[in-house]
Amino acid sequence: MTKSTIIRHSIIWVLLNVLFHFLWPLPGGIVAEIAGSILTSSAYMLMYYYIALVVFPKFWQKNYLLFFIAIIIGYVFYNGYYYIIGKYALPFVGSKSALVYLPVASYLKGNALIYFFIVTCAAAWHVSRDSLKKINEQNKRENSLVTRELNYLKAQFNSHFMFNFLNFCYSHVHKYSGKAAASIDLYSNMLRYSLYTGTKEKVLLNHEIEYIENFIELQHILKPGHFVRFIHEGETGNTYIVQGILITFIEAALDQAGLDKVKSPLFIELKADNAFLSLAIKKEGPGNIGAKTGYDVSEFKQLLDLFYENRYKISMNNGNTIGHLVLEL
Repeated sequence: MTKSTIIRHSIIWVLLNVLFHFLWPLPGGIVAEIAGSILTSSAYMLMYYYIALVVFPKFWQKNYLLFFIAIIIGYVFYNGYYYIIGKYALPFVGSKSALVYLPVASYLKGNALIYFFIVTCAAAWHVSRDSLKKINEQNKRENSLVTRELNYLKAQFNSHFMFNFLNFCYSHVHKYSGKAAASIDLYSNMLRYSLYTGTKEKVLLNHEIEYIENFIELQHILKPGHFVRFIHEGETGNTYIVQGILITFIEAALDQAGLDKVKSPLFIELKADNAFLSLAIKKEGPGNIGAKTGYDVSEFKQLLDLFYENRYKISMNNGNTIGHLVLEL
């Protein structure tokens, strides 16, 4: 079990002990009641984890005969263990259990109902754990398959030849057009970053910032009529983020905003610390962003749900703000 599961189960058992104390209080003082409640709960805990962690994983859907034998063995052990607690342990701490003084048939019947409830709870936990395990394994297989496909595609792509070609273009174009040479250099840097970090899930935030700066500078060269101002502040050197999340958000805004450098420049502000990252894309100038200039973020939200489920906030088309994204890192 994981640390979080142990903590969660410990809290549940404590709450159950409190509930047992109020519903079925044991005779004796407060110390006797607490000790008696812990001893009684220990029988439930032993059987619960025996069934959930031993019987179901080893025998369920593998050997039904051994499964039912293990269940019966657990019931016999439970009756004996509970009898020892009620007959000897509880009186030792100044308490007692009326169940052990019942006739044998009534004692076995009462314990059978409790044992059946324990088996049911353990089975439910096992099924939920098994389902989550299968989902995680399926996700790992799919991620592994995607990674292998990406590596295969990269293997088919002769990056050494490509970068040599781009360097050749840069050296021969530079003397004729500085802007064209600069655009080739920027594109080479972006392509190199995408190729060599494409299979990594998370990268340093300052690397993503450098990629965004290259992208914006390339946009200035390709679209002189657009002006984008990008600033960033906060902790970026030791902060990791999923690659491509931020540029996807920014690129959609640049494609859809249609802002010119005189009337409506675009302002991108990134703030980061060890816990949160904020990315705001705004229009500098009069007038609000209308519905026609907004963009659909449904696919982007699916990407966020995949990597930052329940750890992000996103708002669109709010006054001069085209989009605002907040991630919990």
